[in-house]
Amino acid sequence: MIRPLLSVLVVSLALAVNAQGSRTDPDTVQSLRADCRAPPLTARKAACKGYVTGTADQLAIEGHICPRAATTPADEVQAFLDWADTNSERWNIPKAAGVLVSLHQAWRCDESSRFY
Repeated sequence: MIRPLLSVLVVSLALAVNAQGSRTDPDTVQSLRADCRAPPLTARKAACKGYVTGTADQLAIEGHICPRAATTPADEVQAFLDWADTNSERWNIPKAAGVLVSLHQAWRCDESSRFY
């Protein structure tokens, strides 16, 4: 029940933002993607890693994603970048929605992978 509701919420949010036109604020997928592509050991790169991994931790705790035990923060950031690079039409949606969708696509849960 929660999973379909979550999917509807994310899609609705993305469509609503798209209908409003392009966003250029720092809370978009495009901005987070740029931060994640910043040179190593920069504040922007650190902000990207913190945002993506913090979101991933929360999604995993809530049972929305089920990453492998060996998943690293770099894997989580790469999953976001891979999704963002192939979905440029979604660069103007909120970064939270982009991270959620990208991580959900990378590590969907099935009943056997849930830890609760």
